[in-house]
Amino acid sequence: MAAAVLVGGAPFEGTSVPVTGPAALTYPRVADILADALGRTVRYAPQSLESVAAALARGPMPEWHQAIMLQFNRAFRDGFGASVADIVEQILHRPPRSLDSWVRDALDGQPGQGSSNPDARQSREVCLNP
Repeated sequence: MAAAVLVGGAPFEGTSVPVTGPAALTYPRVADILADALGRTVRYAPQSLESVAAALARGPMPEWHQAIMLQFNRAFRDGFGASVADIVEQILHRPPRSLDSWVRDALDGQPGQGSSNPDARQSREVCLNP
């Protein structure tokens, strides 16, 4: 997508391009998609912004990056991820890939579709904490 915009230039020069997939996703829906692809239970465990901030502060992430992660978390909780745009299809002349499709291809290690992790399906528990 980025390469197509950079090479194509106008009409996107100097504008913000809202890149989305074919469907708006919630954290619980992402957990369901991962569970289906992995064949095991994946649950979304909501956390307060304070809990997320504390967890990020305990890790190695620089403070500026922590602030960005918190902004994304707040934005998605406030519904900013609920819209779907058709810009991907306009630019690439094909529909955007679904998260379902991308996750399955990544787990199957298909070239150019994500990284392969042969142990991904065998991990014991996954809990999504934004």
